[in-house]
Amino acid sequence: MTIPTDLTDAQPIPSAATSPRFLIGIVGAVAFAHLLNDLIQAVLPAIYPMLKTKFALSFTQIGLVALVY
Repeated sequence: MTIPTDLTDAQPIPSAATSPRFLIGIVGAVAFAHLLNDLIQAVLPAIYPMLKTKFALSFTQIGLVALVY
């Protein structure tokens, strides 16, 4: 495989990939994934007491749950 050294061989970037609507969709997807991650990080510690009583877990086991997450 050779790397082209002449810029005339370069392919143009499709205009759809650089459109603002396309970029807003990508940024929106990343923001939504970040929101879900933040929600899980906030909810998991809040349910530790419920996990402890429902599954009869020790504090060590709860700590391992937090470590694995």
